Amino acid sequence: MQKQMESKTKSNILVGLQMTCIILLLVMIPMWEVGYIALIVATGGFFLGCWAVVSMKLDNLSVRPDVRQNARLVKSGPYRVIRHPMYTAVLLTLTPLIVDHPSTYGIIVWIVLLLTLLYKLNYEERLLKNHFEGYASYMLKSWRIIPYIY
Repeated sequence: MQKQMESKTKSNILVGLQMTCIILLLVMIPMWEVGYIALIVATGGFFLGCWAVVSMKLDNLSVRPDVRQNARLVKSGPYRVIRHPMYTAVLLTLTPLIVDHPSTYGIIVWIVLLLTLLYKLNYEERLLKNHFEGYASYMLKSWRIIPYIY
């Protein structure tokens, strides 16, 4: 029971930090001044996120890294190639906006977001490996967040 409580606390902290960074970045970037290329890449990230949500299905979706008892391992749609396409979508949506409108504060928040997502990703993968028998073999056939790189 204690371990489960610690896990939920850790998950809540990670999600809270992630959401805070996303909101801060979206608020601090003047969207009306974003260049076309940044906007096109960010829009691609948004649609990747939508595709990931549709592939995951709402009843299986969670922003928390904890694995529900009735969770299903999804290996279709973008999950065929990328194990964490929603993380990819967040980075693909926000990175071009920061590159287009760099600021010290924005870059610091983006780095905190990146580190949070990487920590959350590693934590989530440990939980998924323990929950799903086939997750280790799925890891060998897919990329974490960036195909052919990571």
